[in-house]
Amino acid sequence: MSGSGMLPAVFMRGGTSKALMLHPRDVRGQISALVFAVAALSVSAFALWLGQPWVAGTIGGGTIAPLVGAFLYQRVTAKKALPQTPGHR
Repeated sequence: MSGSGMLPAVFMRGGTSKALMLHPRDVRGQISALVFAVAALSVSAFALWLGQPWVAGTIGGGTIAPLVGAFLYQRVTAKKALPQTPGHR
């Protein structure tokens, strides 16, 4: 496993643990998204401090809405990928 370039991530679901392998590219993408979001929200806060609420709202809303959408899409996609067992939804 040490030479595969993959990072292990463990999560619990229904009392069993399943290991996922995260590719360094995925981790790099998540870090890049975090940096982008923090930078955009900082610019939004600065615009609000300068007395420009429309600019702040546009930049802030344009940053938060796609991030929330991406997380919700990821959750729905992950739910569809899980095998369904009788009695569980």
